[in-house]
Amino acid sequence: MSSKYSKSNLSKLNGNTNIDLLRLELYSIVTDVFLSKEYFNRNSDIVAFIDAINYQYADYLFKSRTLLLARILRDINKAEKNELLLIMRNLQYLLFNNIEPDTKTKGKKSKNYVDSIMEQFKRGLDGE
Repeated sequence: MSSKYSKSNLSKLNGNTNIDLLRLELYSIVTDVFLSKEYFNRNSDIVAFIDAINYQYADYLFKSRTLLLARILRDINKAEKNELLLIMRNLQYLLFNNIEPDTKTKGKKSKNYVDSIMEQFKRGLDGE
C-alpha cells in the first residue's frame, strides 16, 4: 500500500462513520503507516504517536515494529468509538499535516535499465 491509499481512505472517514467500518479502515491504515518508514524512520519515533493516542506500552515492544503493530491492532480491536476517533484524528494529523515525510530513508539514487523498463510498463493499482 502507499500513503496515497492511506490518505484517501482516511479522508473519507469521519465521526459519523459506522464503528465497524472505522475499525476496519484503521487496521489497514495503521498497518500501512507503521510498516512504512516514510513517517517513522526509527522505531523510537513511534513513541510520540503512541503517547498521543493515550496508550502505554512496554519498552521491548518498540524494538520490533511487527510486535508493536500486533499490539496496537489488538487494542484497536478492543477500542470503543471515542478511542477509535482519537486514533483517526492523530493519523489525520500525521498524514496531512506532515508537510514533508522523513526523507532520511535510504532510496535508490539511480535507476538501472531494468528499473526504467519496469517503470515504463508497470501494471496495477498505482496509476488509478
